[in-house]
Amino acid sequence: MIKHIESFLLYLKDTESKKLSSQDWKEACRLHSTADSENSAKRLTKGLADQLNLPEDCIGQYISKTDCSSDTKWYHFNYLQENFNQEKLTLFAIQASSLLPADNGLNLTPYVWFELYKRFDTQEKKRLSRPFLQLHLARLQNLNHDNLIAALAEKKPRRSCTPFFHSQPPQKRKRQAEEEIDYSTNRLILAKTDSNTFCQSPLKDKGVRIAEIQPQSPRESSGTYIKVGRTPGGREARLAYRTETSELWTHSTPDNNPHFNGALRVPGQSVATLKARFKRIWERAGKVTFTATLHQIEENQNKKRPCSQFSIFRAACKDVFEAHGVEIDAESTGHMFHWTHLIALFLGGGHDQQSVVAATRAANLNILEAIENDTAEKLKQQEPKVPYVHIEVTPFYQQDNLIPQSLHFVLRWAETNALGVTVARQKEHFINACSHQRYNKAMLDTFKTLDQLETERISTLVMA
Repeated sequence: MIKHIESFLLYLKDTESKKLSSQDWKEACRLHSTADSENSAKRLTKGLADQLNLPEDCIGQYISKTDCSSDTKWYHFNYLQENFNQEKLTLFAIQASSLLPADNGLNLTPYVWFELYKRFDTQEKKRLSRPFLQLHLARLQNLNHDNLIAALAEKKPRRSCTPFFHSQPPQKRKRQAEEEIDYSTNRLILAKTDSNTFCQSPLKDKGVRIAEIQPQSPRESSGTYIKVGRTPGGREARLAYRTETSELWTHSTPDNNPHFNGALRVPGQSVATLKARFKRIWERAGKVTFTATLHQIEENQNKKRPCSQFSIFRAACKDVFEAHGVEIDAESTGHMFHWTHLIALFLGGGHDQQSVVAATRAANLNILEAIENDTAEKLKQQEPKVPYVHIEVTPFYQQDNLIPQSLHFVLRWAETNALGVTVARQKEHFINACSHQRYNKAMLDTFKTLDQLETERISTLVMA
């Protein structure tokens, strides 16, 4: 193998080129991945560094990446060979160091310095800031963001001592009386089948309508990629919630208008159209899988966002909807639109372009109340005991839109009751990301009730 490497390096030397073509880079990656020893791989990276006059550490990191595609590896390396400038990098390092404590103990490598410079340059930021450095240092060094902030915090002496008798005892917050649920406001419909007779009567008491749903042809999946059907009265309905045996539907939300906060019709957009409206098009979030545990909730309690969503996307959520052709009242402050985490930060989710999507405020709160809070309650409860909840979230988009039309949540977990009976459970939520309609308390209570009834049914079958 070393002969092939030496032959390749000799070929580059003969061409006297200071830059690699994409074809030569792919060959270098192939030789590196098939190198028979660490010394052979090191000989290749050192030879490339000498030939191209680039840092060996950077080449070594980019050529050995295994968590990305070959095109992404080429993008990183090509940016290095096109933009590496030692003088600019030195000035950047001096500026960055002035924002960090002198004794930070990080021992940053040339690769880390260049990655920091690259991320600052490609995000078109006007000013280098400490939060930016803290966020990307944590990612590059694989460190806990909050721990890094604490470690880099400059200890400043207090200006004066506060006498202990001046301190006030913490005041207890007054607990508000629980509000009674008005089940007459329940908009949910249980699809009547032979397999869910066990839950029909209890759910009817919650104001749920029991009816047979007539499946409808996809019709471009109703534009929302959500299962649609017709009630006996002929009204269109969409699937909102599904367990092992039952489906809860709701009437399709009417279009938004000045007198009703309804569903937004977001036209399909092309990449060319969106590029004309945004300086930089981000890679939209795809399918995300995550396993939430009680330990992660405790670890992420009161966790602050590493940075604002605006600094990630360089756009306000309201502006994204406007760019997709949604007419927004000029007096609107944008509070009706939220950047939404696919997995909540307090559950341990990420805070980047692959973890956050644009949605309405109502969709964001529906996710919080119906999914995230329910997941946290399951993990915290003593009985039945739930050690984990596996969450899978899939955004569905129309054409090249940056706004998902719908979000499909699949939650799987195992719970053990006081008798030691363990049952495996699964449920699904279908969230319309472009609707201003909120789930009310009656609907949220119905989701929980059906969840409990399913657990009781499965437990009875297991014990039988």
